[in-house]
Amino acid sequence: MIRPTRHLDLDTCVLNVATHVAHRLRKDGPAKYGLLIDMIQDELGPQAKFQFPLAVGLLYLLGTVEYNEKADLLYRVEPDHGTAK
Repeated sequence: MIRPTRHLDLDTCVLNVATHVAHRLRKDGPAKYGLLIDMIQDELGPQAKFQFPLAVGLLYLLGTVEYNEKADLLYRVEPDHGTAK
């Protein structure tokens, strides 16, 4: 859930996990889904694995990441700043 409550763990909330996923993809490039979830879990703790699918879904809806099903890779989509030709 994105809406905060007083019981929300800020370390493993969806927005924080999404930030770590986006940073990791920008820093390291495309990554396999399973490997990326393991890296995020190592960084944030075991509870992050429950928020990981929601975080990836949020990034996908925002157009920040894409998923290649054949290669099982998540990769960052570069923003289009509307440069004219």
